[in-house]
Amino acid sequence: MFFLASKVLWSFAAPINILLGLAFLGAILSRGRHGRGARAIAIGAIGLLLILGLLPVGAWLIEPLEDRFPPAPADLAAPMESSCSAAPSIQKSTKRAIR
Repeated sequence: MFFLASKVLWSFAAPINILLGLAFLGAILSRGRHGRGARAIAIGAIGLLLILGLLPVGAWLIEPLEDRFPPAPADLAAPMESSCSAAPSIQKSTKRAIR
């Protein structure tokens, strides 16, 4: 139940959906009594969509998080490839069983 609720609520709360909704609402309301304010909202939302879509804003936001810790030293051993590599006898026995 919570999974479904979180998916439905996030579809309304996602930043791109909010900006698209504001642009659409501003375009619809621009013909009415509040035309000037609605056009300003629509233009602002479309401008933000363009800025966020064309500029590397995501990279700028994640850069401080990536630079928080120093890189790993070069002489550090690489991680093991298999989760079962610690017990080679098990690997040999499973290879024989598969054949």
